[in-house]
Amino acid sequence: MSLFLFPALLLTSFQEENQMKKSVALLLIAASSGFMAHAQTIGSVVSGSLEMMDTSNSSVYAKVPLPEGSWELFDSATRTSNGGGRGELRDVRLMQFSGEPGSQKLLHAIEITMKVNSLKLNWLDEPCKVDPVLAKNDFGTSMFKQKCLTLRSELFLQNNNKTTLKALEMLAGRKVTHDYNALVLTYSRYGDFGQFLVVREYFFPSAYGLENPKVAIANDSPWHPVRFAEVPQRKAFADAVFAYGEKTAPAFDLAYMRKDPPAVPAFKP
Repeated sequence: MSLFLFPALLLTSFQEENQMKKSVALLLIAASSGFMAHAQTIGSVVSGSLEMMDTSNSSVYAKVPLPEGSWELFDSATRTSNGGGRGELRDVRLMQFSGEPGSQKLLHAIEITMKVNSLKLNWLDEPCKVDPVLAKNDFGTSMFKQKCLTLRSELFLQNNNKTTLKALEMLAGRKVTHDYNALVLTYSRYGDFGQFLVVREYFFPSAYGLENPKVAIANDSPWHPVRFAEVPQRKAFADAVFAYGEKTAPAFDLAYMRKDPPAVPAFKP
């Protein structure tokens, strides 16, 4: 054993005590400065970007930008990709609220799915294959290297699974009002450089004075792809959301490449 590698073995007990105090102080300083901010827990509030942890929760795999404001972390879990592939995915759900505690309204929600290990994904994970959509941009990609932006009507917190039921319980316990249908702006990219990233941003039209989608009875929904443009206000809102997505897509490209992304502005219709 080399004493060069373990200099602490040469310390006296008095020096060891002082060294320990200094180490604890450094840890406290690091925590207060945000150095240990990646140790996020359910219920923590984040802003600017979210640090996506690897499967062991021991290190930051990548940073994903968040729209301006404070976001509460509701869920974070890992799973193996569909079809028995070896790629490990992390699913994260964040929410943004308006109003005072006890009478809050859910304003915005984001769900992020990212591959957080170096193994390959099974090809069954193809989020760009969705239909029907209000708008879509494939950015000129196809086949095994895909990047797309879509806008469509979708259910919100209506799946009968453990994480959804837990989120509903948390919202009910805090008396947060929310809608069960939304317009979802989805950034998806996968295939190139061995990465996988999907960011779903939920917009609730009722928060902007418009009708909500009726996903369960899509043919009667005011947001059906063949009907939403009949009302100028609906079309203007959908166009604004999609333009916002195209503007922020380059920031998610950097996150996909595991590079530090710039700040993302809040949506303003």
